Amino acid sequence: MRKLLILFFLITLSCSTSSTDNNVVLNESVELSTPTPEVDEVLEVKKNDGEIKYNHPKIKNDKEQVELSFVNKLLEKQEKEDKSFNIFIDLANLSEINLTLDQYDGFTILVPDDNVFESLDQKTKEEIFSSKETAYEVISNHILPFKFKESNLKKYSHLDTINGGSIDVEVSDRKLIINESIRIIEKDIKVENGIIHLIDNAIMTNDLEVIDTNNNLINFKDILERKLVATKMIFNEIYEFDSQYTLELKFDNQGRYSGKYLCNNIFGNYKINDNGNIIMESPASTKMFCFPPNETVETDTDIMIDLISDNELILGSDDQTSNQIFLQKDQQKLIFSLNN
Repeated sequence: MRKLLILFFLITLSCSTSSTDNNVVLNESVELSTPTPEVDEVLEVKKNDGEIKYNHPKIKNDKEQVELSFVNKLLEKQEKEDKSFNIFIDLANLSEINLTLDQYDGFTILVPDDNVFESLDQKTKEEIFSSKETAYEVISNHILPFKFKESNLKKYSHLDTINGGSIDVEVSDRKLIINESIRIIEKDIKVENGIIHLIDNAIMTNDLEVIDTNNNLINFKDILERKLVATKMIFNEIYEFDSQYTLELKFDNQGRYSGKYLCNNIFGNYKINDNGNIIMESPASTKMFCFPPNETVETDTDIMIDLISDNELILGSDDQTSNQIFLQKDQQKLIFSLNN
C-alpha cells in the first residue's frame, strides 16, 4: 500500500511540472523590430527671432538648363541692353546659317553689333545682302567649329572658320586680338550648342563678290543706276533692235526699276533671289498711244516685255571688257549695252 502511494505521488508531480512548462512556452512574447528607412539628416536652424526652422534636404535637379539659340540670345540682349544686332541676325536668316550649324557638335560665333556694319561704306553694305551666298560668306567668316571660351582661343595662333577660311589670333597685354585689330568686348556668352563673343569689328573678305563656276556671271552692283539699252536678242535666231524703239532699263538700290519702250515709260519692282538672279514684276506703264514704225518693232517689243516679266533672269556678260551685259532665261538671252 505504501508503495502505491509513493507511485501516485510521483505521477502527480510529473504532470504538474509538464503543465507549468507548457504555460511558460505559451505566455512568452517575441518583440519584433521594424527597420526604419534611412532619411537625410534634417538640421535645426535658429533664426534671429529664436524660432526654430528646419533645413530640409535639397533635391538635386539633374536636368541641365536649356540655352537659347544664338539668334534668340542676341534678341534677348537687345531687349535688356543698349545694343543692336539686327544686321547680323538678318544675315543669319538670309544665309540660313542655322542649317549649317546643325551639323556641328558645337560652335563659336564672333558677333559684331549694328554700329560696326553701319560704319561700312554703302557699296559694301549693299553687297553683303546681294544674295544668299554672299550673306553666307560674310557670316561664316565669324563662325568657328567647336566651342572656344576666350581663354581657349588664346592658345592658338590661327583658327579655321566653317567656310574654309581662317582668322589670326594673338595676345597682347593679356588681351585677345583677332586679325591684328579686332578685340572681344564681351566674352563667353552661352547659347544652345555653342558660345558667342561680341567683337568690335567685322571679319570681312577682300572680295565679297559671289564666285560662280560660270565666268559669265557678274555682280548685280555693277549695273545699279546705269542705263541698259537692249540691242539684240538671241533665241533660236538673232533679233536686232532699232535703237530708237528698243527697251531701256535702269535699276536702283531700293528694289525698283524704271525704263522706256516705244513712247511709254515703264516701272516696277524687282528682287534678287537666293540664287543671285533677278526677278522683275510685270511692268506698269504710261498709256500714251504709240504708233510703231512697222510690225517688226511691235513684235520685238512684246518679246522683250514678255521675257522680263516675272521670270528668273540670270545676269551676265559674254565679254566684260565690251560694256555689254545680258539677261537670260533658259536659252533666251536679251543683250544690253551698258551706259552711265
